[in-house]
Amino acid sequence: MSQLARISFQGALPAGDEFQHGFYVEFPDGTLISQACSWADDALTNFLGGAANLKGYYQAETVWTGPLVEFLSHADGSIMDSLNGVGSGAGDHVGGVNLPGEVACATTFRTARTDGSGRGRSFLPPPGHVALTNNGRWTSAFCSAVANAWVQLSNTVSVADDLSGLLVVWSQLHHETNLVTVVECGDVPDAMRSRRNGITEVRTGASIL
Repeated sequence: MSQLARISFQGALPAGDEFQHGFYVEFPDGTLISQACSWADDALTNFLGGAANLKGYYQAETVWTGPLVEFLSHADGSIMDSLNGVGSGAGDHVGGVNLPGEVACATTFRTARTDGSGRGRSFLPPPGHVALTNNGRWTSAFCSAVANAWVQLSNTVSVADDLSGLLVVWSQLHHETNLVTVVECGDVPDAMRSRRNGITEVRTGASIL
């Protein structure tokens, strides 16, 4: 059986507010947690950089520190082991202002399963004002960068162990995992989502092959 892991990218905003955004990955059976941490370190680098250049939308004072890797039981989701990686990253946009910590960018994971158990979410920390349009929505360029950053992450092969992981949605109800096939980023900041009656959200998606 494969090894299910919950990986959390964590760090702090310019004002010192801490953040954490997580996702689930399946590794081959027999993967050591130290190997999974090495994969998470490389995945963080791929997530922030590459062609998507997600870090370009975050202030230079926004920092990511060692990813948290938790090995979970497929049966009930209980934590069997945990370890922090040593990877780090930071935004590289200089100037302007950062959005408050109460704002988040919601990304949606979709799988072949079409009910609620086939969808997942991860809430990214607020970027800088460069990611906003004049009407308070995320720019299409930022949404595209977010979606493609997840694709880059899913393609990670760790340098140390030649290890790959599969991005999945884990259902607590059915105790099963489903492979993520599409990642979407909506253009409505999460702080607005609870009061967005009448607001039409435009979503930008990227496929994971």
